[in-house]
Amino acid sequence: MIRKLIMFFFYLFNVSVFSQNIETVDEWEKKFLKNWDKEYSIAYVQSTSGDSWKFYNLAYSIDANNAMFQATGKTIYLDRALLYINNIQKSAIVSAKIKKSQFKDNYLGWPNHTAPSLGDDGKEYPLFESYCWRYITSLLYIIKKSPAIYSNKKYKSQFDSILAFTEKNIFDKWYSRGENNIYRSNVHMSSHWARISMDLYLITSKAKYKKVTDFFIDKFKNQIIVNPKNKNAISWKASWKEGKAQDVGHGNAVVSTVIDMYEKKTAFNNMDIDNLIITFDKVIWKSSYEFAERFDGSGNGSGWFTDGLIKLGRYSRALQRRLEKHDKGRSTQFYGNCALNSRILLAGKPVYPN
Repeated sequence: MIRKLIMFFFYLFNVSVFSQNIETVDEWEKKFLKNWDKEYSIAYVQSTSGDSWKFYNLAYSIDANNAMFQATGKTIYLDRALLYINNIQKSAIVSAKIKKSQFKDNYLGWPNHTAPSLGDDGKEYPLFESYCWRYITSLLYIIKKSPAIYSNKKYKSQFDSILAFTEKNIFDKWYSRGENNIYRSNVHMSSHWARISMDLYLITSKAKYKKVTDFFIDKFKNQIIVNPKNKNAISWKASWKEGKAQDVGHGNAVVSTVIDMYEKKTAFNNMDIDNLIITFDKVIWKSSYEFAERFDGSGNGSGWFTDGLIKLGRYSRALQRRLEKHDKGRSTQFYGNCALNSRILLAGKPVYPN
């Protein structure tokens, strides 16, 4: 009888341990590389388009290569991200020469030509630029934290150029055109600027950037409520004002910002991350075929979690195992971030070459 009990508990132990095995960085990299050429064929055209709406979508490819560089330390991924970013900068033109610009000033920027709801209106939009630029400043931070990269003349010159462009033609430009371009009415739109500002502050120590980040942190913390579907989960409204709960599609960006702030020790703690994991794992991701549309568990969603929620896998092996089987949103961004999740779960930290 005792022997049977011992064998039973030994079986449970092995099931528990081996069920937590996760795919390695190398396994995720192979999947990433199978899609890398396809990504390039689309993203390169986006990066050279001079169309701000195409930069909005290019954000995912930049994040994908950032993540894979952090997962592996291989500069081929860093070079790919920098190629896209340098192309964006090269395509910028003076606002005064943008025919339909609302501003006609001396900052550099890009018109919109293809946004689905706007058509070819030729105007400048802070949302399209900030949506992409949050991952550009993330890469600047990664470079600054990587001694071997930051001290390399090839990369340092690109870092300096992108940083100078960002400070003048992204942050200063939109702030000077009206603070409402930075302090947005919707939570996810504000989160882009909070993240950009956080990275700029960590790189430059300039107080004007910290002000924007602190505004978002304070306001967002006051926006969080207990989730009606699970007392250990959370939810928040999509707008700073009254309205519906945050939708998953746009809330992905908010989660990505929270994770970035947590990892950079700017704000949020282990409990906040645990609450987000429960929200994702129990409320939003109801089953392998059933997903919520909103963070309060309401509506029917698509199961597209790639831009932010999948990054929670780096704090939970069980969640990472679920992601390994998830068949929606599989792109280089999905594979790159799952590789980074694996790197952090197995090694405890991302790569910062030294």
